[in-house]
Amino acid sequence: FAFYGETSVPILHDLNTEEGRDALGLGGEDLEGVEVVQFRVHEGDDASCLNLNRAQQPRLLAVDSGEMSRRKAFTFSQSLDDGQQEEGWDLLDLDLPTGSVPAVGDYPTVFWGLGKNIGDELEYSDERGQVLRVRIVGMLGSSVLQGSLVIAEDEFMARFPSESGYRVFLVDAPTERAEAVKDALESALRDFGLVLTPTGERLAAFSAVENTY
Repeated sequence: FAFYGETSVPILHDLNTEEGRDALGLGGEDLEGVEVVQFRVHEGDDASCLNLNRAQQPRLLAVDSGEMSRRKAFTFSQSLDDGQQEEGWDLLDLDLPTGSVPAVGDYPTVFWGLGKNIGDELEYSDERGQVLRVRIVGMLGSSVLQGSLVIAEDEFMARFPSESGYRVFLVDAPTERAEAVKDALESALRDFGLVLTPTGERLAAFSAVENTY
């Protein structure tokens, strides 16, 4: 991915469809050859290395696991081993016997930010006031998603149905057009408060802090 992006206001349209791009004022040429992975967001603690306090309830991101699996996005360093056949991002679709929701996070988030490991669980309250148990089933190497846990979009919608739209984005853009794509997206989506950061810069910022400690 060329860019990691966040908005202050949720975007309700799909940036990968012609209909969605037209609704947002993006021309066909602006995003030619560009694909975007979109994440829903439930706010929580920042569990990245930028927060020196131990996070209790990290921010939850929700994604279509198939979109991540298709791209073989990021590298998994550890995963739950209880006889299941799923691996990688397909772990988010596990039907856990405990009724918990599967989650993936990167190593700095899970091990250092949360003090957790594979198989450990965290508790949230969903918008109906019911307990939501999130079980860590996979860990990535250090990634641009540091600070959050990722769950499946369908699980998110079942528990936070009123939290509509997308606020975190991973943008896959041709290298030679990356800056033009960034300018087009930030201009068209300025009312949503979109800020795009090159993934290399984001990873470097995390690494600088990690190396300090």
